[in-house]
Amino acid sequence: MTNAEVAKTVGLSTPTLRKHYFHLLKQREVMLTRLKARLRTAQIQQGLAGNAAALSGALKMLDSVTAEKVNRDMQSKAANKPSGPKGYVSKKEQRLDNARVISGGGRYAVPAGPRLIANNGQSVAADDEV
Repeated sequence: MTNAEVAKTVGLSTPTLRKHYFHLLKQREVMLTRLKARLRTAQIQQGLAGNAAALSGALKMLDSVTAEKVNRDMQSKAANKPSGPKGYVSKKEQRLDNARVISGGGRYAVPAGPRLIANNGQSVAADDEV
């Protein structure tokens, strides 16, 4: 149902429905978080009292919460990092890019070493010298 249909069914105006509906959703999330915290606390207490299954479940839950937090942190860092050539490039990254261009045979690249002539008259690279 659309917001207008729900408002008509309940007997409210659409702006009033939006105001109260989103407020209720927010309160629902807060209450759900509190309930989960109480359940986790009870599970940990049971585990510490000697219930091995409860302790195992609590440890798995703590590991999953930690993994989820790390995943969220990594995603937020990736979202904040500029991508591609349009993003900000630091001076250090610019220098590294310039060095890659230069060492790849650019105008200021270091010239190759001289080629040596062997006794038999064939050209030999410096690395092959005996």
